[in-house]
Amino acid sequence: MFSKKISNPKLWSIDNPQMIRFRTIVEQENGIRDEISVRTGIRVAQFHPDTGFQLNGEELKLKGVCLHDDAGSFGNAVPENIWRRRLVKLQKMGANTIRMSHNPHCKTLYRLCDEMGFLVIDELFDEWQDPKNKWWKGHNVYPPKHQGYYADYPQWYEKDVASFVKNRRNHPSVILWSIGNEIDYPNDPYCHKSFQEMTGNNDAGKPLQERVYDPDKPNAERLAGFAVRLVNLVKKYDRTRPVTLASAFPELSSGTGLFSALDVIGYNYKEALYEADHRRFPNQAIFGSENGHDYAAWKAVTEHQYIAGQCLWTGIDYLGETAGWPEHGSHAGHLTTAGVEKADYYFRQSLWSSLPMLYLSVCREQDAKNMEQHGRSWDYPEGTLVTAEVYTNLTYAELFLNGKSLGKLEQKNADGKFVWRFPFEKGELCAAGYAAKDKELPDLTDRIHTLEKKYCLKMKLLDENLIADGSSIGQIQISIHDMEGNLQTDAQLPLELSVEGAAEFLHMDNGNLVDTTPYTSRYRQTWGGYLMLYIRSTEQAGEFTVTAKSKQTERLQLHFVTIQDILGNEAE
Repeated sequence: MFSKKISNPKLWSIDNPQMIRFRTIVEQENGIRDEISVRTGIRVAQFHPDTGFQLNGEELKLKGVCLHDDAGSFGNAVPENIWRRRLVKLQKMGANTIRMSHNPHCKTLYRLCDEMGFLVIDELFDEWQDPKNKWWKGHNVYPPKHQGYYADYPQWYEKDVASFVKNRRNHPSVILWSIGNEIDYPNDPYCHKSFQEMTGNNDAGKPLQERVYDPDKPNAERLAGFAVRLVNLVKKYDRTRPVTLASAFPELSSGTGLFSALDVIGYNYKEALYEADHRRFPNQAIFGSENGHDYAAWKAVTEHQYIAGQCLWTGIDYLGETAGWPEHGSHAGHLTTAGVEKADYYFRQSLWSSLPMLYLSVCREQDAKNMEQHGRSWDYPEGTLVTAEVYTNLTYAELFLNGKSLGKLEQKNADGKFVWRFPFEKGELCAAGYAAKDKELPDLTDRIHTLEKKYCLKMKLLDENLIADGSSIGQIQISIHDMEGNLQTDAQLPLELSVEGAAEFLHMDNGNLVDTTPYTSRYRQTWGGYLMLYIRSTEQAGEFTVTAKSKQTERLQLHFVTIQDILGNEAE
């Protein structure tokens, strides 16, 4: 083994992700020469039972989101610029951590996390030697199917762990290895006689007979032995990082020995157990490996120094794991599959971002508890009771309806939001935020209006570089506005798109997971005011034209160019 000391290295951090290239050359006496170059970073990442997580000696809360490896219409063949755009938005939201769920992801994503300053929890398995239920008729609709990794586990787990760790151990972004996600999900398939009835976080509507103790199911005690073998195998290839797993049923697993082999214990939706289990496991760090979006789950992190952080399910909507057709994906993300921010994105930004921000969101009062119903449309039947919420990291907020103050609030509610309830009235709704109580002029404002149903289209190429190499992917965002330029978020206009010249049409995505229009169709509705068109350059540099047609607005035709240099173009 050869080692070399580096004096005063520039450390990799989330604010300054300093990358270094190491080149190793081996020369033998017979003249044979071997050379390898590795780009990495130097940092000190530590989990501590009492102080949570530290990066380069400074305490840092993990503000994490879980990610699947697909991107809507791309499936899981996701180009680099698509990932970069998504990560930029998550970073602006305040996220600093990505939990890779629950398999190896593409090399590009790890490299981007290195370069952009994201911390990574890298997770390999979703099941071990026994199968989980696979819902093919609908969520919790029996009987399930059982295709999955379990059939290959005995033969392949050692090889897969070796490949997994060896291929990612030089990434400075990776701070923690996870050997499994919800392997201990109650009654799926493991159970134990100490619990006569067991309910998991996703068991709404599950029949009682499927939740009671069944001695014919695998005994949960066997998981401890699997965990020991997996942890030892991980550390065979990397002893510099701790090992964890994401536990779904710590009430049981904490007593079966499953946690004994772990350096860090991950809890899925079990914030209520943090205090007691911190006392029970004084030598192991704890973090939220998977959490809901509610404010209480975040307070459980901020109010306990020993909790390293949380990972929200999920950062971005993804395909699959749905309640049933025609819905064909999960809408648990802060961004849609088209990369558009939801209202919940801005609420999370108000909790996580240090940059001053303010966002106004509205809905009918009866829909207030459903974040999917919160939006920007200010158009209801006169007198409808509405809820207006302001998400801000400023100290005070005030709401104005057509210039009249509806009150200045000095305290957020139990959900971490400034909230007003009142009858709808057409016109302008304006939110104002103040950093100090005695300020007369607001630091930030946000406005929405009742809009006329007259539409115009805007189109923007989001990529600075679109190279004429036959493979570069371009992102073109189409949005719907009124004649004064205000975004029409409730507009669902069917558009026909065509591309001619030095680029070709690939597919479109509006982020609506109930829209079953084929992604490659030239026809698609806008959703939330947006539609994403993806194109591919040809090998011939030159001009290409994108045309958008609709019966409800004038045709929009824009000209762009594929070049070898930077391009930015916006028109309407």
